[in-house]
Amino acid sequence: MLKVSSKEFQRKVGEFLERALKETITITHYGRDRLVLIDAAEYTELRKCSRFALNATELYETDIRQVENSEMSHEHNHLNSELKTD
Repeated sequence: MLKVSSKEFQRKVGEFLERALKETITITHYGRDRLVLIDAAEYTELRKCSRFALNATELYETDIRQVENSEMSHEHNHLNSELKTD
C-alpha cells in the first residue's frame, strides 16, 4: 500500500488516480492516515461483503419472535456444552 501526503496527492493527482487502479493509496494529512483511494470495482466488492449490525432495541417484535423460535441445526448439537455454566 502506498502512502502519500495530501500535498503530494494534490500535485500529482492524475498519477495517483492511475496508480489507484492497481494498488491502494492512503492519503495522509499532517502525518495521519486520512483517506484511502481504491479502484471502484474493488470498492463495490468490499461493499457487497460488508455487514451491518442493529442494536437489539432496533428489532421489530416479529424479528425477536423469529430469533426466540429459531432452532440450531442438529449437526451443531455438540456446541451446546459450550453454553453450560457450571
